[in-house]
Amino acid sequence: MVGGLAGWIVSSTIPVEPVPINVRWNADLSAAQRRALEQRFHLAAGELKEGTTWQYELFDYSAGNIRALVQDRDVLDTDHVDRSRFVPEVVPLRESRIRRDALVIGAIGTIVLVLLRASHTTRVVIAPRPLTALLAAAPMAFVLASALVLALAALGYQPLWQPGPALTLAQTAYATDRPTVYRMVKEGADPNEASRVADAAVLTPLEAAVISRDLELVQILVGLGARVDDSNRRRLTCFAIEDGAQSIVTYLEGSALAAPPDCAGIHAPVQ
Repeated sequence: MVGGLAGWIVSSTIPVEPVPINVRWNADLSAAQRRALEQRFHLAAGELKEGTTWQYELFDYSAGNIRALVQDRDVLDTDHVDRSRFVPEVVPLRESRIRRDALVIGAIGTIVLVLLRASHTTRVVIAPRPLTALLAAAPMAFVLASALVLALAALGYQPLWQPGPALTLAQTAYATDRPTVYRMVKEGADPNEASRVADAAVLTPLEAAVISRDLELVQILVGLGARVDDSNRRRLTCFAIEDGAQSIVTYLEGSALAAPPDCAGIHAPVQ
């Protein structure tokens, strides 16, 4: 029970880490249909490999999501996941950390419970009472302190290993922290809300990702609902051109530009 509780708390505090996956789509699938499926199955950072096979980062690698993906009628084949057990080929470091930390906390908790039970049932005095109380209290204090820190982190308070104020989604995107960006949007953050980042510039998360030259993060944000339309496409493209991010320019415009857009008066507010 102690290990299970510790596993739940640890899993809620460690950011999601994506796993690689290749998907071969039905050739009749339109680009819009493919993007809808990518969003449904939490596939990000798509890159065409060959034919209709795309390489992605899979953020939701639960058995249910992988099962639905491999059994979808528009998915002809997949790679890097077990198609019979519905698990990724490589267990992410995050999962190993959850299991390790849950095991350690569960073992310590079990030892403490056994010691407390033994202290109430045995009549053999093995040490003076003050020393016995001190030896019993030390591991219990450690377990309680660890549980308190993890519980506070799960409730949204900043844990000891993450000092400072919480970052906005735009600030996190500017720092190119992809797993945290994904988690924040899934927890309700608006992918189109602008906020102040470096040098007091006000940017949307997508603008911050473009200025940071992170194509995969741009793709993740678009997949999560970040808006790219006539109202902001030229601004984003000009940012990417100014920063020399040609791959982002091609992605935003759908192909290589025959001629650059008119970027007069449009400059990236931070470099």
